[in-house]
Amino acid sequence: MKVAEGREAEIFAWPDESVLRLLRPGGGRAQLEQESRAMEAARAAGVRCPEPRGVIEVEGRAGLILERLHGPNGLDDMASRPWELWSASRAFGEQHGLLGGVEAPEGLPSAKALVRQGVERADVAEDIRRRTLDDLDGLPEGDRICHGDFHPGNLIWTDAGPVVIDWANASRGDATADHARTLLLLRTASLPPGMPLALRMLAKVARGAVVRGYVGAYTKLRPVDASRLARWELPVAIARLAEDVEEDRPALE
Repeated sequence: MKVAEGREAEIFAWPDESVLRLLRPGGGRAQLEQESRAMEAARAAGVRCPEPRGVIEVEGRAGLILERLHGPNGLDDMASRPWELWSASRAFGEQHGLLGGVEAPEGLPSAKALVRQGVERADVAEDIRRRTLDDLDGLPEGDRICHGDFHPGNLIWTDAGPVVIDWANASRGDATADHARTLLLLRTASLPPGMPLALRMLAKVARGAVVRGYVGAYTKLRPVDASRLARWELPVAIARLAEDVEEDRPALE
C-alpha cells in the first residue's frame, strides 16, 4: 500500500514496521546505498534518523527499506502546538548541530560541487555568477555529513522526539554550508499548499522565533565562524534559485 510520494520516490508500507522508499524509474541503486551509509554514520553518532534496512530492486526500480516512523512532520507539529514552538525549534537545532560533527563516510558526493552545479545552472546575471564561483573556490571542501535539505518538514516528530528523514541529498562537505542552507530555508521557504490562513499568518511571526531557537541550539553544539557563514550565504542562495521553486523566488532575489 502506498503511504506517500514525492518527485523522486514513492513510499510503500512494508512488513515488520518498515516502509519501502521506491525510486521512480531512472533512479539508481548507488544513490540509495549512499543515503544508507549516511544514515548509518549519523545514527552511530547519535543523530535520530530512520534505521536503513537494505537496498532492494522491485520490478526494475531501486528501493530502500527503512524503519517506519509514526508522528507528524515538524511543520505540522509546530502548527498544531504553537505554544511549544521554542522547544521544538531548539530540538531541531540540536539534531542539526549533532550532525555537523559527524564525519561523512566515503563515497558521498561533494557538497561544494553540488553548490557549484546549482550556481552554474541558476538564472542570474553572468557577472554575479562569475563572482560567486570565484568566492566559492575559496571556501573549504569539508568532510562532514551535510543533509542537504534540513528543515522542519523533513523531521518526523515521534514519541521519542524528532527524527530526521529524506536523506536523498546527503553529501560530504563543510557543515557551515549545510547550516547556511537551513537558515535560508527557515527564512525564505514558502509553506506547503493547503495550510489554513490562520497558520500562514502565525508563520510570519513565528519564523523569527524558529530561527532564534534553531541557531541557539545549533551553535551551542557547533560553534559557527560568522565570516565563513556569510561567505556561504550567497552561493547557497543562488544554488537554491536553480531548484526552480517559483513561490520562493521573490524572497531569494
